[in-house]
Amino acid sequence: MIEVSTHQTVEQVLQVGFYEIPRFQRPFSWTADNIGDFWTDTVQSESADYFIGAFIVYEADDEQPGRQHNYAVVDGQQRITTITILLAAVRDAFAREASMDLANGLQQYVTRVDRRNQARLILQTEGGFPYLQAHVQSFPPQETANDALKGDERLIQGAYDYFTDQLKSLRTSTLDDSTVPPADRPSRYIEALESIRDRILGLNVILVIVDNEDDAYIIFETLNTRGKDLSLVDLVRNFLLRDLREPEGPGDVPRARFNQIVGKLQEVELPLDPSEFILHSWNSRYQYTSSKRIFRQMKEQFRTRAKKIALLRALEQDVEIYIKVRRPHAGTWPTQMREVQRSLRALRTFNMSQPVPVLLAALRAYEDEVVRMATLKKLFRAIEVFHFTFTAVAGKSSSGGVSTRYAFHARQFLGATREQATGNVADLIQKLRLGLPTRDEIMAGFHRLGYMSTETRAKPLVQYVLEGLYRHQSGGSAEIDFSNMTIEHLASENPRLAVGDLEEAPIAAIGNLILVSESLNNRLSNKSFPQKKQLLAAQQGLFVDQLVLDAEEWGEDEIAERTRAMAELAFDHAWRMPN
Repeated sequence: MIEVSTHQTVEQVLQVGFYEIPRFQRPFSWTADNIGDFWTDTVQSESADYFIGAFIVYEADDEQPGRQHNYAVVDGQQRITTITILLAAVRDAFAREASMDLANGLQQYVTRVDRRNQARLILQTEGGFPYLQAHVQSFPPQETANDALKGDERLIQGAYDYFTDQLKSLRTSTLDDSTVPPADRPSRYIEALESIRDRILGLNVILVIVDNEDDAYIIFETLNTRGKDLSLVDLVRNFLLRDLREPEGPGDVPRARFNQIVGKLQEVELPLDPSEFILHSWNSRYQYTSSKRIFRQMKEQFRTRAKKIALLRALEQDVEIYIKVRRPHAGTWPTQMREVQRSLRALRTFNMSQPVPVLLAALRAYEDEVVRMATLKKLFRAIEVFHFTFTAVAGKSSSGGVSTRYAFHARQFLGATREQATGNVADLIQKLRLGLPTRDEIMAGFHRLGYMSTETRAKPLVQYVLEGLYRHQSGGSAEIDFSNMTIEHLASENPRLAVGDLEEAPIAAIGNLILVSESLNNRLSNKSFPQKKQLLAAQQGLFVDQLVLDAEEWGEDEIAERTRAMAELAFDHAWRMPN
């Protein structure tokens, strides 16, 4: 049975029952922009009957007699939480004006007694605990431990502070209103607060009540297909936690485990998308799918509680490895893994996510001692070489077949012996080799590489190429910290003293670029080429290729010749596909 009540007001909704936010729902997530929009739309709007959408709830289990109309919220949890926070802010504004009857009257929409005369919060949620319950819903506020606020608690505090600041600004402007007699200004402020209270309680909603959680679950998914803001991580949280209840024992362990996974992804320097992680983890273990189809496949394959527990464990196992794959600059890598880290950083430079499933699976297999270190390095280098030549240089777009191929080989690591894993790597490398661009395509793409300080978008790729060539030409004999090196133009950018009227294109060309230390870069500045060459040759520990050292002058022909030489060195030697 589905009951739809139209023309409901917020006041009627809050009076009809008690509401809880199910554990599978996402925590409070409205940012300052969302809160500001809500204030503008509901309080400052000129519309007298503003509609804020549908609240979809189902009848919650009620094991305590006398506690009538207990509903679990499926859609509307962000709005009902925000309304509660705003009502509490208005309540506290009444209290600051010593209007305790008005404050206590408004508190009845936050807390009221049930049929057993037991005081209960009208909105009950595990999210925001204990800040929401102690500092917002309680009146007067309760003391809590002085612990750092969690993510959703900080957002709740931010919402309460925003509403409080708006009300204080209203008080200031009302008490400073010269058009109103001073004696009347305090009462005008109280009237303004009452008006805000009435606007919030008078907001229009559609209340949809279903019988059970299963019906609500169907509606939850249907809302997502119709454009509601429910991400894959919201759906997976719902799907897993609704069947992984642990009524016995302290806390909600499955929920905490899932939130810890999400927290790890969002705590890195550049937060990672949890929905993208779930998709990549899935494609490293199960049949390849897309972001649009994954949830349907997940429901079909993971129907039992045991399978859902296994899926949660798989996500826990993968999250740390995934962070290494997607954020290789973070953390400390052991010496033997430096080449692997370098390949991952390169793929990040190319902005490549397609290989992530097989990279994730290979690292997982390495940790399980199924893949040898030498094999791991070879695989990562092969994927790096392929996407450098195919994507970054030749500028080709990978088809869906490449993603499917990576997912296929990711699955081959599952349950494989060491010999089978080695064969899987060799097979994938051979497929990558066959998919490489032609030599002409590679050479043409390399000649398009360039960098000017006024256009920094190409800098990471050019820096990567120069570092790779430097490492190859120097033979690794010099220990160089590339983070302290920068790109120098042999023919100066501005002014172009050394080359007269040389056009911008050859100046930007990679054949005109060289890596030097930051201190040397400052000394080279806009000097002529002979002066630069002298400083470069005298620099201890710096590798400078012979074409530069042998040149008497530096113009368009020399730049073109060096570009050709660098391209040949790159693709005949420095970026050869591993055997």
